[in-house]
Order: sequence, then structure tokens, then C-alpha cells
Amino acid sequence: MFVINLVIKSLCGFIAILPMVLIFQFVILKSKKNNNKTSVAYTIMTYLFCFFLAGMLSVTGIPSVLYSKVFINLNLIPFRDITFNFIQYIENIILFIPFGLFLPLLWKKFENPYITWTSGLLMSLAIEVSQLFNYRATDIDDLLMNTLGTIIGYLGFVVLKEACPQLTVIFRKDDNWKSGREAYVYIFISWIAMFFYPTLY
Repeated sequence: MFVINLVIKSLCGFIAILPMVLIFQFVILKSKKNNNKTSVAYTIMTYLFCFFLAGMLSVTGIPSVLYSKVFINLNLIPFRDITFNFIQYIENIILFIPFGLFLPLLWKKFENPYITWTSGLLMSLAIEVSQLFNYRATDIDDLLMNTLGTIIGYLGFVVLKEACPQLTVIFRKDDNWKSGREAYVYIFISWIAMFFYPTLY
């Protein structure tokens, strides 16, 4: 049920994000000043990354322009609810595994594990802080499990790359260390689009 819900919300959110993604890709990335060649595989994977971001932000329920109100429901005690809410811990891990996988797969910068893990931590932290402005709970456990999911996703990338060394050649636009900035743009676009999109809670 969790997976079905994630797919449905990802699709709805992706529709909201897609126009901004297309503008960024075809107006900025395709400009004359940008000489990097983009493969079909890379383009498809960036759309999948944005699809995933839309689902993640929809499921976690970040505030939108229609649903923004300060509501303090804060838990700072680690693993307080693990005995009777174990499934939610697993779901929070699964939710961030793609995040830790997509980043190093698409952009060389994120092959540095600390950059990817920190990005997952900060992404989760941003989500948890934003939930102070809607009717969701801000929970230290979510932060820990999301970060763990990012780490697992990154380790999955390491295993895949070891098994298929040409993987990054197929799915990357280039090996420019600065190319990771594009990932931050997609994340920013997702936040902006989802803020103005009335997500289903």
C-alpha cells in the first residue's frame, strides 16, 4: 500500500514539477554556453530523479500554499515509538534509498560518500523542519531513518558500479565535478513546485 501510494503521489507531483524541469533543461542546459552533451539515458534518469523527488515530498507532506500553519508536534527522543510503529521506520528508510542511489549515479560530485550522506541528512532535516508548518509530526527518528536510507542507497550504487564499471559512463552527462549543481537545481525546483501544488495529505 505504501508503494502504491508513493507511485500515485509521485505521478501527481511530477506533473506539477515537469514544466519547471523542462524550462531548466531546454532553456538553461541547452544554451549556447553549455557544450555538454546529454545522453538519452541521462535525460531519462533525471526525469526519474524528479519523479522520485515529487513522490518523496508529497508523501512526507511538506507545507503548500494551501496548507501552511504552525503546528508543533515534536519528538526529539530517538526510537521512542519503535516497538509499536516499526513499519514506519522501514518506510522512512525505503523512502530515501533512491536519493542515495540517484545522486552518485548521475553526478560525479556525489561519489564522495560524505557529500551524498550529508545531502540526505540535510534534505530530511529540511522536510522535518517544514513539517512544523503543517499538521505533520517532526520526528528525530524520521531524520535518522532517512539518513540511513540515503547511506543504503549510496552503498547500492557502490555495488552496482563494482558489478558494472561502465554504469556511470552510461548515465552521466560528463565527469565535471561541478555538475552536481544540477542536482541542487532539481531539488530546489521540486520544493518550489510542491509548495504551490496542493498535495494530498
